[in-house]
Amino acid sequence: MNSLVFIVEDDFSIRDLVRLVLQDRYSVEVFSTVGAFEQRLASVHPDLIIMDVMLPDGNGLQVCKHLKQRPQTAHIPVLVMSAHADAKEAKLTAGANDFIPKPFDILNLRERVSVHL
Repeated sequence: MNSLVFIVEDDFSIRDLVRLVLQDRYSVEVFSTVGAFEQRLASVHPDLIIMDVMLPDGNGLQVCKHLKQRPQTAHIPVLVMSAHADAKEAKLTAGANDFIPKPFDILNLRERVSVHL
């Protein structure tokens, strides 16, 4: 069975690109809001989450921190993606497993996802 990856990204073009890059190797579900992501997370736990920082209804760093504090989701690797935050902030304050700066390199994205799966 393929690993399941959740992508939480409000920008359609970025969300679609990341989905296209990963869907040949993994099962992928995409969300444009924190609300939609959390609703799905209530019933399905992915193997990995790629989370944007600036979302219309929340901050990806805060969502990541919350996920890492909950025993049910603390084990799920979270890769934070942002043009604004930095790796140190993402890892130290939010507990992210990795950081992907925007703009990102497609091969690097694939490699970082495979490392955590």
